[in-house]
Amino acid sequence: MANAAPLETPIVRFRLCGGCFSAASSGYADENLAKYLRKFTNTYTALLGWAGFQALQLKRILASVRQSALLVELSYQGGNSHRRFSIASTHVVPRAYIRDPLVIDEIRHHEDRYRHNGGIGTLVVIIQCGSVSQVMPVEVDPPNKITWDTREDWDTVLNHFVDSS
Repeated sequence: MANAAPLETPIVRFRLCGGCFSAASSGYADENLAKYLRKFTNTYTALLGWAGFQALQLKRILASVRQSALLVELSYQGGNSHRRFSIASTHVVPRAYIRDPLVIDEIRHHEDRYRHNGGIGTLVVIIQCGSVSQVMPVEVDPPNKITWDTREDWDTVLNHFVDSS
């Protein structure tokens, strides 16, 4: 499901919401979509962080944490709260995909703090459905403390757990 095709960078503003930043372009139809997206992100925080770790290949390429982000595009299904979204696609995108200066500064703050405490930086996962987005910073431990194995089928695993919950 990972795709190397270039993506257009939407111009949207983000705001801090808990541990994530949420954004919506003006005029999206479902006022509840941002709320549902926050719930989705909160429910799948660990899984999304793991998928970002796998997609950016952090076990092998530590520098990718500073250059790239995982974009998870969702389809809105409506209905049951556990199955409101399905994964439409996943992409590794440049960090420049995020243009909001407040979000960039907040991510930089997370990175500086975590590097100071011995981590390698902050992995960024962008969860997007239509014009609504969540940006989830994930602080990454030093390599000697990372216990996850590398999985080439990470996108299949991500889809499976989102679809089956």
